[in-house]
Amino acid sequence: MALKWRLCALLFLATTLNYLDRQTVSILAPTLQKELNLDNTALGWLFAVFYYAYTFSQVIVGPLMDRFHLRWAFGMAVVLWSAVSIATGLATGFVGLVVFRLLLGIAEAANWPGATRIVARTFEPAQRSLANGFFTSGTSVGALIAPHSYSLSRPPWVGAALSSSWAAAASSGSRFGSCRQQARSSNPSGTTIHARAMRRRRNSRGSSFRSSGARVSCPC
Repeated sequence: MALKWRLCALLFLATTLNYLDRQTVSILAPTLQKELNLDNTALGWLFAVFYYAYTFSQVIVGPLMDRFHLRWAFGMAVVLWSAVSIATGLATGFVGLVVFRLLLGIAEAANWPGATRIVARTFEPAQRSLANGFFTSGTSVGALIAPHSYSLSRPPWVGAALSSSWAAAASSGSRFGSCRQQARSSNPSGTTIHARAMRRRRNSRGSSFRSSGARVSCPC
């Protein structure tokens, strides 16, 4: 399998894990209400605080993904939201749950900016819709398997096992370090996807376009 599709598979798994982790409170809501004496209003705040943090954090996380090394930034985001999901099982009251849900929303906001940037920098324009559709389908898969996953094991250990599996796959199953070499070998002219698109567009208008030493852009 080509490296770009292995990367897309990892994005699919990360998105699945993203939606799997956020379902914890929803699935365990009856148990939380019983054991922590939470009413419907408190439960509503647990849902709301996650989405407030998740929504507004994307405005901040997006520029951070552009500024820092994408491989490490995205990988750390996956580890971070998995760690927060595991730590949520240690909460003993409403305040603790609010704090962990807030942190989870902030950490999980990195998934979409990071994943879409990897797709944009890895795939040709004609393949980006397929790649985006493939990794985005992880949202449905994560929501679908969450009830079964949490019924088979204690939620903290589910998140730990899956995040560890993702990290192992990211480090060994698809060698990010070979990305630059593969990109150069598949594109010996040394132009980026964006530069090639611009050249075709300008050539169609009858004007010439020269690339001034543009190099292949590595998604990681």
